[in-house]
Amino acid sequence: MNQEKELERHNQKLQSIRNAQTKEDIPTANISAVTRYLANNSAFDGNKIIPSEFNIVLDAILKYNFFIMPEVKEIYMQVLKKNYPDKTQEEYEKKYSQIAESSNIGHYIIEASERSAKLQEFKEKEELEQHTENMKQIKSAFELKDLPKVGIGTLNGKIMKATKNDFIERFSIEQIREISEMLMSENAVEEEIEEKIYNICKTYGFDEEQTSLMYQQIESQLFLDKTIGYTIEEIKEKEARILQIYKMNHEETMENIKNARRISEMPPNLTESTLTGYLSGNTTIYPKADRITTTDLKEVTTLLLQGNDFTSYEVEEALRKIAQKYYPEKTDEAFGLLKEKFEKLPRTQYLVEEINYSNERQAEFIGRQCSNVNVYFVPNPNSPIEGGRFYNCYINRVKNLDLGKLLPEDVLDLDKVVPKGMDVDSIEWYIQEYYDETFKTAGGIILNRDETIGNVNVFRPSGGSVGITPEENEQRKQLQELSKEVKQIIANKRASSERFKEMQAAYISYQEETDKQLEALESKIDNLMQQNQQGGKKANETNDSSEDVER
Repeated sequence: MNQEKELERHNQKLQSIRNAQTKEDIPTANISAVTRYLANNSAFDGNKIIPSEFNIVLDAILKYNFFIMPEVKEIYMQVLKKNYPDKTQEEYEKKYSQIAESSNIGHYIIEASERSAKLQEFKEKEELEQHTENMKQIKSAFELKDLPKVGIGTLNGKIMKATKNDFIERFSIEQIREISEMLMSENAVEEEIEEKIYNICKTYGFDEEQTSLMYQQIESQLFLDKTIGYTIEEIKEKEARILQIYKMNHEETMENIKNARRISEMPPNLTESTLTGYLSGNTTIYPKADRITTTDLKEVTTLLLQGNDFTSYEVEEALRKIAQKYYPEKTDEAFGLLKEKFEKLPRTQYLVEEINYSNERQAEFIGRQCSNVNVYFVPNPNSPIEGGRFYNCYINRVKNLDLGKLLPEDVLDLDKVVPKGMDVDSIEWYIQEYYDETFKTAGGIILNRDETIGNVNVFRPSGGSVGITPEENEQRKQLQELSKEVKQIIANKRASSERFKEMQAAYISYQEETDKQLEALESKIDNLMQQNQQGGKKANETNDSSEDVER
């Protein structure tokens, strides 16, 4: 290809690269085109060598920038002499001149560089879009599960990749953690981080030049990687959002506890064991160390629920005992690490407040169950014409209410003030909303059309106590059923034991009888064996006498 056509091809290739809108639109333009060109244009008598033989020439071109540099020429000549030893110096020089006069090699390098830059542009654009999406997702998350999976591990992985160099595979995990901690610090200073990296490079024992080259490689890779900065920003934003979510969840939980009207409406899992489990799950202070058990943390939990914090003497002493038990060789260090980690936990104080408030409300509900219940009968305005008189029954547990004064004259108007979309009894909603939150529907009664409610009496047994509530009655029935089951199991056990004793006695009797029979049989066998032996002796004596006679 003449140089005019080569220039036209080159310009078209550059234009296609620069106009590409996606990665797929970018035409192929690899640096390997240089070695292929050298192999094709350096052949003698049609005998081509493989392009990889010219890799050292390509490295020299990239190092010295031009093919015509003396250092590059020397290496090129070495390749020719190695692969075509029977050729003359003049022939080698001719091949070199032909290639040096062409512009192909420069064009291939420029094209590969432009393509690489275009790919990097797309990559950076995608990374920025992903970062923007992650930040949006973090800021809009209301549940922990909605947060993107980004953390210190993600950052450490990127730093590890950046520390790969020509002298060592990578920095150690501990060294990487040190760098990540500095990057995550609110007072991070680039110069201090650079100094830290250089000091780590010096620890590998290379000479000054090699150490400097190692540092330059790592430093450029670390600070040119924009995704590391993105990751740091995402981690910080995520940590802040987690605290906000914990706070929102806490406020919601406290509100639910406040609005609960019975124990069944209380938020679940607000117990001492919940706090103990939370602390236990955050007790790893050394790599591969065992977690502290909930049993050993029970004292700490109790002290926290009593109003102490991690700076109080009582809690510190409890933590010190734990450190002494788990880390006797380094108690002071373990105590400090454990206390520091506990103090940074974001949910501890929230859980303490929630558990204490929950226990307070439960005690309130239990107390109410022992107090009087006020009962109200209100005519149901929706009673059928041909039916009886319907009355709704309501109860409350605070004070006796005068519904005649509290309810509007036209009770039917209450349906208009109930929020749309709520399928609730209007009177119940109205009294709860404005007067008494313990007020609730408890059923109803039906009377004949010619009957009205007269006196309402409460039957009191001879002991003077009031009859139990339906809830209590249901519990009593359940206890009775359970009691019957227990009694039946005990009766069955006793019957089985008696049967076993009888069977055991029969078995022992059978054994004794069998032993007697065996003893009798054994005695008979012994007698027979003795008789048999005596008979044998007599027979032997008779035989001996016969032999003497024959002699």
